[in-house]
Amino acid sequence: MSIIGNDTLFDPSKVSIGFTELTYTFTNTNQCTVAEKTSIEVKELPVVFAGDDMTLCTNKDGFQLSGFTPTSGGNGTWKVITKASPNTITDEGLFSPKETSIDTLVYTFSLPSGCFKTDTMIITVTPPTQVNAG
Repeated sequence: MSIIGNDTLFDPSKVSIGFTELTYTFTNTNQCTVAEKTSIEVKELPVVFAGDDMTLCTNKDGFQLSGFTPTSGGNGTWKVITKASPNTITDEGLFSPKETSIDTLVYTFSLPSGCFKTDTMIITVTPPTQVNAG
């Protein structure tokens, strides 16, 4: 693969997983050309799944999300990205549905190499059903 120009960025999605040889070529105003080669390794991103969208009732104890992958071999973190949501989530996936809302959560999984991938899920938080026994 050849990269020409001072502001060209390498796009790893354009090559196969593994090592790729890159050539940087520069030509000055006198038409003198120099080229430098290097090899770069493109690693495979993890397959990340935040889980299926769900509906929960408000409660103060929290709800432990499960089924998200991967959970090992790197670092997974959760974040509520809905603006002004009162609901929170820990990096381990403990979601605290304090108030009714529709929240978008993002799960980010980072590999030791620095590569990362994200997936989102929607949690709809509803008020608990009122029960009348009598």
